[in-house]
Amino acid sequence: MTFRAKVILTTVLMISGSFAASSILMVTGFYRSLIQESELRAVALVDGVAQMARNDLAARSLQGIDEALSSLRGEQEGNIGLVFAVVLDAHGRIITREVADGYDYISEHEFITRAGAAEIPLRNRMDFGGHEILLVSKPVKTAVKDLPGIRWGTVIGGMDIGRVRASIMPLIMRSVIVSVIFLAGFLTVVILLVRRGLILPVKRLAKAAESFATGDLRCRAAITSYDEIGQLAATFNDMADEIQVQTEHLEETVKARTWELEKANSRLQELAATDELTGLGNRRTFQTSLKREIRRSQRDFSCFSLLMLDVDHFKHYNDTHGHPAGDAVLAKLGEIIRNRLRVTDIPCRYGGEEFAMLLITTDRAGAIEIAESIRNRVEEDDFYGEGQQPQGKLTVSIGVATYPDDAKDAELLVDAADIAMYAAKNQGRNQVVAFSPEMSAKFLPVFKSHVR
Repeated sequence: MTFRAKVILTTVLMISGSFAASSILMVTGFYRSLIQESELRAVALVDGVAQMARNDLAARSLQGIDEALSSLRGEQEGNIGLVFAVVLDAHGRIITREVADGYDYISEHEFITRAGAAEIPLRNRMDFGGHEILLVSKPVKTAVKDLPGIRWGTVIGGMDIGRVRASIMPLIMRSVIVSVIFLAGFLTVVILLVRRGLILPVKRLAKAAESFATGDLRCRAAITSYDEIGQLAATFNDMADEIQVQTEHLEETVKARTWELEKANSRLQELAATDELTGLGNRRTFQTSLKREIRRSQRDFSCFSLLMLDVDHFKHYNDTHGHPAGDAVLAKLGEIIRNRLRVTDIPCRYGGEEFAMLLITTDRAGAIEIAESIRNRVEEDDFYGEGQQPQGKLTVSIGVATYPDDAKDAELLVDAADIAMYAAKNQGRNQVVAFSPEMSAKFLPVFKSHVR
């Protein structure tokens, strides 16, 4: 992840997290406050109806009581959520009621009986047919000081909490939408400020450092501010000035004295890296190149393949025709291998009659194809005295292993290719075999002692 992405992501996560936590707390508190306010309004309405109905209950005037309930319905239409209202007489019998459609069953609940007999207001929240209902009762008593405690009846109201929630949710959703829009705008402004004040200066400084590292010693960082980043850019420029002066002086001194040394080293390296008999790379070259290719593949997320080639029955050939003839066979094999590989591939003599080839950026299928072309060319070519070989001709067996599919390090990759090569010999020689996990390394000593 780039520095820019990290900074922006961190900023967005911090602000969004803080905003989300604050919003959740605010919305939750707001929601609870509205529910509590609705419940208090329901209680207040029931109290109001009780006050209005006191004289009518005392006079047994049904018309006045109906008018009081009508006023309660008017409040219900104001989204208070009241769906049930009844008035009981002094004996707990229903005188009149106002009930919304679908809530008639509340009239049969035992709360009505308890409220009609209670001397104090009752308040209870319960579940009716999947609806959460808040029931509130208010005893209607005389207000005359000389006649305290005379009860004329009871007013009961019921509020559907679900309806209240449904009426509140649009308001909450609008608040959330407005908050999200505000957050988006705020984040945009913050990101623009962070980009201008932090990301762009750091990016310019990184670009200058990269150019300087690649050889542009005259590259300097632009100083656009006097904060910490500006101070860092100034320090970088001072360091670059000093390095440039020292480098130019050192280059002049070294250039005058290294030409002969480079020429000698080049010759020494060539001799140290080449097999004298075949002209291919030697085992040291192979080991160095293998480690280098593993590092390159890990860096570039690419693959490469290793071919391990062994001459079939080579000891028999040497015993029959002598070592000079065997050396001629190895030299010719080196030429065949070099002609069948690309310039970028690395052929080496691994040791004795065994050759190793690194096929750069080549997968398993491509490696098998190249190995088959080498095997076919060896089989078709003419070698001195090959008719006396056990198979009537001189042949090779080749094992194929691919990094990183078959192994994760150099030693295991060589082991995998070697196991595949001995598997080819064990299956009849003159074959190309690709490594598979089923080929266990524990059989390798058996192959080495029996299939040569």
